[in-house]
Amino acid sequence: MGFFVIPDDDYVLANKIVINTLHILLFFNKFIMILISVQSSHNPSRTFTKLLD
Repeated sequence: MGFFVIPDDDYVLANKIVINTLHILLFFNKFIMILISVQSSHNPSRTFTKLLD
C-alpha cells in the first residue's frame, strides 16, 4: 500500500469488506463440503464422478 495513500476510514472500511467476504467464502466452502459429504453418503459413486468432472 506504499504507492497510494488511503484515508483511515476508507482503509478500515476496505478491510471490513475484505474480511466479510472471506468469512462468506469460508462459510460457503464449509456448506459445500457438507453438501458433498451428505450426497456422497447417499450415493458415493455419483458424487465422485461429479467431482472428477
